[in-house]
Amino acid sequence: MPIEKTSEYAMELADLAFQLRGVLEPLLKSKTQERVFYEVESPLVPVLADMEHEGIRVDAGALRDFAAQLAKEIDALERRFAGWPGPLSILDLQNSWARSSSKS
Repeated sequence: MPIEKTSEYAMELADLAFQLRGVLEPLLKSKTQERVFYEVESPLVPVLADMEHEGIRVDAGALRDFAAQLAKEIDALERRFAGWPGPLSILDLQNSWARSSSKS
């Protein structure tokens, strides 16, 4: 592909990314998901890109067991915080779990 076409294509992609940010950023704010995006999801992008490039092998049984364990822990946390006033985000639950786990 000629360099002129390549640079034009790259500029189009950059423009598209810029336009998407204008649409998606207000959605993050309106759903109070900025913290999740910037502190959890964005830092994982290079890791996920490497995984996509290299490929991964998944132990389905271990993944199923881990999912069951996490479901039990989430259920316990939801019951623990059921009477608390106000909405709780998954990060609030995660932080509480981390604090209680470090005391064990």
